[in-house]
Amino acid sequence: MNTRHRSRFFSALTLVAVAGLAACDNPVEADDHGEPVAAQILDRDSGILLAETHGTGAAIHWDGELPHLHPGEGIEVDVIFLDADGREIPLGGEYVVGVALASGAPAGIVNFALHGDHVDFEGVAVGSTSLVFSLMHGNHSDWDSPAIAMEVDAHN
Repeated sequence: MNTRHRSRFFSALTLVAVAGLAACDNPVEADDHGEPVAAQILDRDSGILLAETHGTGAAIHWDGELPHLHPGEGIEVDVIFLDADGREIPLGGEYVVGVALASGAPAGIVNFALHGDHVDFEGVAVGSTSLVFSLMHGNHSDWDSPAIAMEVDAHN
């Protein structure tokens, strides 16, 4: 390779490297949120806070409760996950809400449908079950709430 071609080659290589670095916002940047430490559940229609977690480690617990449903009745809830600074972790896309029955909780009491940033619940059968809310990141959970009860009562 003569000097003129070598100079053009290295100039082009430098240009490609600079363009590649410019395309990266910051390749070593951490997630755009802190570690999740708390959750809140709000009635989607009214915005009323139904329940929120408090405490840390083994002492984490729910204050408040999910509303009691009747068979065939439903509710939509927003779930908000917070980091240690009280900042909301954005849901949709990379992070979504997950719900599962708590270990040993009976199935068939409620049905639920996940919508990324909120959950629809429908009472199916009279009884009580327990649910765990999770901040899902891809196919794994970044944080799981303690179990919270959900009751389905007979029509009065």
